[in-house]
Amino acid sequence: MCVDSGAYAPHHVSAASIPGQQGGASARGASAGRCDCRNVWCGWSSAASTNGHIRGASRGKGCGLTMRGDADGGPGRYGESGREGERGRNGDSGMRKERAGGRGGFGGALWFQVLGPVRALRDGQPLKLGSPQQRATLAVLLLRDGRPVSTSELVDALWGEEPPPRAVGTLRTYVSRLRSLLEPDRRSREPARLLVSAGDGYALRVPRTALDACELEDRVAAARRMRAAGQHADAHAELTAALALSDGTPLAGLPGPYAGRQRDRLTELSVTAQEELFACALELGCHGETTAPLRAFAAEHPLREPAQALLMLALHRAGRQADALAVYEATRRTLAAELGVDPGRELAALHEGLLKGTPPPPSASPGARLSDVRSSDVVRPPGARPSDDSPAENQASGNQTSGKRTSGGWASGGRASGNHPPALRAPGLGCSDVHPPAVRTSRAPLPDIRSSDNRALPPQPRPTPLTPAQLLPTIPDFAGREAEIRLLGETLRRAASGDAMAVATLTGLGGVGKTALAVHVAHALREDFPDGQLYVDLRGADPAPGAAPGVDSGSALTGFLRALGVPESAVPDGLDQQTALYRSLLAGRRVLVLLDNARDSAQVRPLLPGTPGCAVLVTSRSRTITLPGARLVDVETMDEREALGLLAAMIGHDRVADEPAAARELVATCGGLPLAVRIAAARLAARPGRSVADLAARLRGEHRRLDELRVDDLGVEATFRLGYEALAPGLARAFRVVSLCYMPSFCRGAAGALLDVDDEEAETAVERLVDAGLMELHGEDRYRFHDLVGLFARQLCDRHESAEERAAARLRFLDYVLATVITAIRHTKPHSVLPGLLHRPASPGKTLPDEAAARDWLVVAHSRLYAAAENALRYVQDLPGAAEGNGVPPGLRPTVDLLTAWSHLLAGTARHRDLEPLAELALDTARRHGDDLCAARALRLLGAPHYGTETYGRAERMLRESLRLAASAGDPLVGAEGSHELGIVLMGTGRPEDALEQLRLAYARFGALGGHSDRVRVLSHMARVYVALGRRAEADTALSEAVGQARESGSTSTLAHVLYQAGCALLADGRAAEAADRLREARRLHARARDPRWEALCWARLATCELDLGSPGKAMDCADAALAVEGELGDAFCHALAMAARGRALLTLGDLDRARGALLIAYRVLDRRGATEAAGIAALLAQWKPRTGAPRPVLSARG
Repeated sequence: MCVDSGAYAPHHVSAASIPGQQGGASARGASAGRCDCRNVWCGWSSAASTNGHIRGASRGKGCGLTMRGDADGGPGRYGESGREGERGRNGDSGMRKERAGGRGGFGGALWFQVLGPVRALRDGQPLKLGSPQQRATLAVLLLRDGRPVSTSELVDALWGEEPPPRAVGTLRTYVSRLRSLLEPDRRSREPARLLVSAGDGYALRVPRTALDACELEDRVAAARRMRAAGQHADAHAELTAALALSDGTPLAGLPGPYAGRQRDRLTELSVTAQEELFACALELGCHGETTAPLRAFAAEHPLREPAQALLMLALHRAGRQADALAVYEATRRTLAAELGVDPGRELAALHEGLLKGTPPPPSASPGARLSDVRSSDVVRPPGARPSDDSPAENQASGNQTSGKRTSGGWASGGRASGNHPPALRAPGLGCSDVHPPAVRTSRAPLPDIRSSDNRALPPQPRPTPLTPAQLLPTIPDFAGREAEIRLLGETLRRAASGDAMAVATLTGLGGVGKTALAVHVAHALREDFPDGQLYVDLRGADPAPGAAPGVDSGSALTGFLRALGVPESAVPDGLDQQTALYRSLLAGRRVLVLLDNARDSAQVRPLLPGTPGCAVLVTSRSRTITLPGARLVDVETMDEREALGLLAAMIGHDRVADEPAAARELVATCGGLPLAVRIAAARLAARPGRSVADLAARLRGEHRRLDELRVDDLGVEATFRLGYEALAPGLARAFRVVSLCYMPSFCRGAAGALLDVDDEEAETAVERLVDAGLMELHGEDRYRFHDLVGLFARQLCDRHESAEERAAARLRFLDYVLATVITAIRHTKPHSVLPGLLHRPASPGKTLPDEAAARDWLVVAHSRLYAAAENALRYVQDLPGAAEGNGVPPGLRPTVDLLTAWSHLLAGTARHRDLEPLAELALDTARRHGDDLCAARALRLLGAPHYGTETYGRAERMLRESLRLAASAGDPLVGAEGSHELGIVLMGTGRPEDALEQLRLAYARFGALGGHSDRVRVLSHMARVYVALGRRAEADTALSEAVGQARESGSTSTLAHVLYQAGCALLADGRAAEAADRLREARRLHARARDPRWEALCWARLATCELDLGSPGKAMDCADAALAVEGELGDAFCHALAMAARGRALLTLGDLDRARGALLIAYRVLDRRGATEAAGIAALLAQWKPRTGAPRPVLSARG
């Protein structure tokens, strides 16, 4: 066991081999004698300090040896040993747990990792750290080394300049959860001892030794001291251990500016440590073995001059002077192209020395072995013993046997060596033991390569490599994917130059065609990789009860080694030895490796080649596979063109061309999923006489679609089931229940409502489903199911969740949606009484901080709300124990109120007509269940003139019926709004007396409800009625009061509406100039509020004003502006008003034929609607006398 460099301790160790035994101080706590269990899985390890003290040791599974204490006879510095059977990344079972053991009293020893994904372990068991923001909070506290962090600093660290509205409250929630995780045994109200409050912030009081980043810093600092003291071998070992701590990108996946800065810092530290490791290797004279990995490292960091200098020095010492000079030239060109600078002074001096033949002298001769540098540090191959003529070695090792097997590798004279295969440890090649690891792999134990009498076996000869060709057969009917093929080709061909290794990872939904694409690309690149193509199906999506799914890396490596010509008897037993031999065989060769259906990064990493020239193509459903330098390619579903191309390739272009509409429907029903399209095509190909339309019809019904998408042993459902059955029970339930959303996409809040959990927990669940390839990201913060995956999940939900559970989830989701719409109303119509008269949802809904956010949400929410309301109405039914006392389903009222609230937000938009089919469905459901209140509200939606009703007659009938039902149900909302809208209808049909009666009722009813803004709107309509009745004084009074109160209300929408009505009243009273002023102000306000219908109406009325003022040209401009805005709305009434004004303007300008065409279009719409404006247009048309022989123009709807 090494007690000089802090390396990890060996496994099989005798007391005599411990410094302090047989001539040294005793090691208290170590059992006398040696562990002879000889089990290769025995995990005994210890952590040694640089002062010769044994800092701690732990026993492995099956081994009875436990060592504690230090060599000075004192108690162990870091507490109790690690858990039985647990192994660290470097083969040290429990070392890091012991280093953090000082906090064992808080529920067990803690160990934190930030050199990769942020993790926390207690006694070796991972803790569930929650959402990325919560993990980021922990990381900030850890990296402050116990110093307090204020609340404001934490908020800035997590969210930067754009914190959420409740940032401090959210932060406190994170801290509370972290406290519960870190101190599970802490009683309620007992002060925290780890994550403590400090001033207005927090501090995390854990030992420095409990964090891997601190260990990295300490080891790098120790290595620098050793190098300064000339202890290069010790420094090399320390740096190797430091770099082994890395598990990928530091702080991987954490958001926030602080994480970004620390990620850069830790990455820079690791890269610098790697450079220093290479420098140590060169100082030890190991330039031969160092050159290949150093070249790869320098290629990854072309702008780092120290790396290029080390590579030049290694090449020079290997006798490759031309290559060393070529590195300088390439670096000079790169620096000039990228940064516009020349190489620095040190690199230039090295270059000049190489040209003159006087480079810096090496610290050891080119052929030196480590034994020449320091004999006690020699690492020997299996069975090797000190030579008889090496007295220095015998003296340094205390005359003990060298070459003992360790749990982490081979050791001689007590030094841990790291795991390299025996093939790289030929006698005399000591440099193998300081070879910098290009890719860190797991530390599996080595086999004991000795004969039965403990004699060393002779070294095995290096096998002769073969040229494997293991790819799956090419796919003759492959179609589409041109962009992906081009991207992958460019990525992988970079490896063919021999300067770098290329890695590409294909991720995506099961059945999306990842393997087909990978095989197609691999076959296309065979000439670029003449030394062979390796393939393995890692079966990462195949569930294995009681065990992790997939093929283990060792089995895959065994297959690769056999394919490369290694006899079965020569394949090493340990994973590290297999990896090292595999990489040695691929060194200097151009081989393409296809790793299909991978489970995770740990399964893939040992299968990566270690040197440039090779390329790796990985496919996986998981998005969490992160490999150094890999190009991640998301394989999406096919668009219509690609899917039709695949269908045509399989069944023939003629069949697709004969039934184009049916073919498009078929691929759309398949959701563009290549597997589904292939199955459908296979069924059609098997029956040449069957029409495409017939199969498309069979796939329309959701209840049988998945059953139809099956042929032989291939099925869409079976593919999805592989991913589903690999889920933990809780995540499987989340997959099922979230499918009840039915929205095209959803946010974490909607998922939380369905699952009845908070947003953070819901986000964790759906993110894990995305990682599992069963759900897709859609934008920044939304998620969605593929149509077929969603159907599969809903069918599972029907089987696993009871009817009551499904109904309860739908009600929670409906409450969430309704609450969000109500929030939008409160922001956009702050004075409306509507929210207080609707169903009160239990959920707070989605957070919309202000009016701008509410309007932005409304722009994109329409299709989602439609889907939510439609499916809520579809599933409204009497369920056992779910109906209310009167037999009305509990979901009917919130669904109707969702439509009611939504209608207020859609007023004046192109989408108002979409409500009609939903309102009719709601009305039918309400009547079926005898709910007069819901029926009244649905009827009001169908009759409201602002929402696109085509005829005033239909609107009047529905509004009168709505008012009758509202009176019987006692609904004040419909009583007030219905009377207001009926008054507008009666005014539009020329019945001002009846209109005034209804408007007065509405005015009083809104007053009783406290609806001040609504009363002001009603008053502006009353002013128009007064004008129609010839009561000018009352009209002026009403207008003055309405405009004044609207300005005082502070509501932009109310003021804009009142100004429009005032303009219409003044225009009808013959005061066109005053009317134009009001209408212009109203138009500006409506445009600012993004209310296009009312903006278009203002333009149309302004056109009439300009006509009355004698400006037909300006009238034409206003009419055209109205038509331009209305063109995106499809509002017939607005279009008719603009066409009427345009026709009158053309008539004044003398363009009689176009004028008549425009007036005819306006008349037909207004007459069908029953509007009074039709009479004036009819009078104009009645006076029409076309010129004799003039052709009748053919006019479009736009004139």
